[in-house]
Amino acid sequence: MTECRLWREYGRTRSVELRNKIIEHYLPLADVVARRLAGRLPRRWQIEHLVSSAQWGLIRAVESFDINRGATFSSYGSRVMRGAIVDELRALDRTRAIRKKVSFVPDVTRLDLRGRNEMLEEFLDSDADPLIDQVVTILAETPAVVLILYYYHDYTLAQIGRFISRSEPQVHRIRKRALLILREYFCSRRG
Repeated sequence: MTECRLWREYGRTRSVELRNKIIEHYLPLADVVARRLAGRLPRRWQIEHLVSSAQWGLIRAVESFDINRGATFSSYGSRVMRGAIVDELRALDRTRAIRKKVSFVPDVTRLDLRGRNEMLEEFLDSDADPLIDQVVTILAETPAVVLILYYYHDYTLAQIGRFISRSEPQVHRIRKRALLILREYFCSRRG
């Protein structure tokens, strides 16, 4: 049975057997979509998890695809699978839920950020995980994520903005305010 006939028959009968044949046929596409998206994400996201999310998206795409609309399933399915992966990543992003609650210390002092003290540089440049945990406990989660991605993983402000759904100028302001908070914290601890 040709692909077009298979789709038409599935559209008419909604047979589970036909649906499964279509899903099996497009499983390699789910793998391709997940691997392409994985190339643009931080390494912490495991490819297997992305592929699994893409496969769930594939199932939804097959069940909702209408061959009479004129689109190819590959283009439609790819979009639905990417959307399923992004939805899953957003659900796992613990900072996303609290973004609106994030509050910053008002920028009342004009500290020179170019002269960060050695303690702060050591803190941000270290590879030790306890230091990252300390940043997260000192700062709200979004500023902590921004600093960790910027200093620890060498992400650009634009990349971080895409990751946390903010514009580049917003990420710059978050980073600047987070550095001010950390500087005030460390200066007060030094005595």
